[in-house]
Amino acid sequence: MKLLISFNILDLEKALTVAAIIEPHATMFVIGQLLIYKYGEESVKKFRAMFPEKLLMVKSQILERPAESVALFSKAGANWISVLAGAGAETIHTATTIAREKNTKIILDLADSRSIGQTALEADRLGAEALSVYKPSVEDSRAPFTDNWHMIQGNTKLPIFMASPISHENVSEVLGLNPAGVIIGSAVVNAEDPLKEITYFSQLLEK
Repeated sequence: MKLLISFNILDLEKALTVAAIIEPHATMFVIGQLLIYKYGEESVKKFRAMFPEKLLMVKSQILERPAESVALFSKAGANWISVLAGAGAETIHTATTIAREKNTKIILDLADSRSIGQTALEADRLGAEALSVYKPSVEDSRAPFTDNWHMIQGNTKLPIFMASPISHENVSEVLGLNPAGVIIGSAVVNAEDPLKEITYFSQLLEK
C-alpha cells in the first residue's frame, strides 16, 4: 500500500521543509490546490527541483482546457495530474491523450461524479490510470461510504487511492478497506513532529 502526503497549505517554504524531513517515508508527494492557487506551476517546479527523483502528483482538479493544463503541469515536473470525473468523457480523454504524449499519468477524482459506478467502469477506457476517492470524517446516511467504495472496487481494476482526514483513531478503518494507497495531509504536514507521525503511519501500512 502506497503512502501519499498531500501539501494543501499556503506556505510553500513550510511544505518543502516538511517534505525534506519525511521524504524517505513517502511514496509520492501531492501538491495541493492551495499551493496551486497561490504559486501556480512554480510550486511544482520547486518540488521537482528539490526532489528530482520523487513522484509528484498535482491536485489540479481539471474541469476544462485539459490540453493546456496537462501540458503546463507536465512541463513543470508532474508525474500525475488529477482530472475531475465530472469534466466529461471528451475532456478526460483529451487529458489522458496529452498526458501519454508527455509521459504523465492521469488520476480521475470521483469527487463530483454523478454515477461513481459508471465512472469507475469507464475510467480505464478513457485512459485514466488511477482513481481517487475521498472518505469523509462524518458518514453520509444517504450514501454510506462503504457501499460506494465497494461499488467503485467492483467496477474497475485501476488502483484506487483514498484521501481522508486520517488520524490515529480512524486509520485502521481506512486501511481495512484496502486501497492501493492512502493520501494523508494535515495529520503529517501540520504535526509538531512530522517525522514521528509519518513513521507511525508508514509502519502501519507496512504491516
